[in-house]
Amino acid sequence: MSTLFSDNEIISHLLVAAGDVYTSVSRQGEELLKRLKSLDLESEEAVARLYSLYQGTVKTPATAHLQPSQYRTAASTVLKMRILTQCLSRSERAANTFPAFLHTIFDALFAPTTTDRLRQAGMVFTNWVSRVASEATLAPVGNIVLGGLRKLLQQYADADPTDPRANDMKASAYSCIGILGKRLPALFVDGAVILSMFSAMAEAPSGVRTSIHEALLQLWPALRNAKPEVEHAIFPLLKRAIENVRISCL
Repeated sequence: MSTLFSDNEIISHLLVAAGDVYTSVSRQGEELLKRLKSLDLESEEAVARLYSLYQGTVKTPATAHLQPSQYRTAASTVLKMRILTQCLSRSERAANTFPAFLHTIFDALFAPTTTDRLRQAGMVFTNWVSRVASEATLAPVGNIVLGGLRKLLQQYADADPTDPRANDMKASAYSCIGILGKRLPALFVDGAVILSMFSAMAEAPSGVRTSIHEALLQLWPALRNAKPEVEHAIFPLLKRAIENVRISCL
């Protein structure tokens, strides 16, 4: 689009403009984003710029020498959503950039300033990372991602069963657990997560129940290697879930 700067160099500026509070600026930013023709989301340079824009300056030993005036603040909630949905959730390099992807997942899901919409964008990104990150990248932190998903489900445990946003988040979390189970079955051999899912399926709303069922199908390899006591504990939970489904169909 520009003969002076590459699309990779200006993407951050256009995202900021598109999220501006002034309509004239945001409209121009949106229009210029649509005109990008050579943006490479697999470029190390572009992904680094996007993560830097999202996170701001992360305090680490490497940045300890910076003066306060040199620290960059993190992106606004609206801008974070744009970065996730329009860029990071479409980039395999972003899914394999550790620890940036892990920081971003937990920020979107659990930061005090997060919102329902940012949390939803964070779940889309978590799903993307779980699907496309290499096993070498994902395996060392798989238990951390799984722990985050379980924490999220716990936060929604007492949500109104008719709340569509809560149900969407729970369904997405279970779907992501299923992906992790298929790729990293060793995370589930103790049976704790599988048992909790069978238990949740018995009481879950229909849409969430479907996601749990599909996730359990993906967890089948882990279930086959579970301890005998886990198999025995599953049968009454499965029977209860089947009975609840039968009742709901009457």
